[in-house]
Amino acid sequence: MPYADAEKARKRERKRWQRLRENQPALRAKRQQNAEYVRRRWRENAEFRQKRLDYDRTLYARKRNEVRRLLGNRCFGCGKIGRLGFHHLSYPNGETDKQRLHREVRAYPNNFRLLCQRCHNVVTILTNSSTETIINLIQVVADSLIPPSPAKGLQALATVA
Repeated sequence: MPYADAEKARKRERKRWQRLRENQPALRAKRQQNAEYVRRRWRENAEFRQKRLDYDRTLYARKRNEVRRLLGNRCFGCGKIGRLGFHHLSYPNGETDKQRLHREVRAYPNNFRLLCQRCHNVVTILTNSSTETIINLIQVVADSLIPPSPAKGLQALATVA
């Protein structure tokens, strides 16, 4: 706190909150005017609409790429790089839309996995199974995608003979 005296700090904080409460109707009116202005420009101006859509797309792509880097940018199941989707292990705040996804991944990174389409389909089918079963199945799928090394094949032949 900037004040050594706790009572002075509390008084200062009370005054600040009182000012905010007094200014709230004005702030609300200003937000409303801005929203109406944006809606009007959206309806009337195709160039504005296109710029806004392009901005939203690039912003979403930038945030999505940042979140993918945070999660390792590889399929959690098979290690594939490419078209990956986000899989929720659970929904702590209900359903998630694309706009809030980056915030949720930063807040709960252990709640998400990046999965390729094949692994995501497997996990989606088994959503009623336990998490351990799902992870084991993804590992089995990953092992089946990775060709066995020649050394393992020779060891298997040696054990049979």
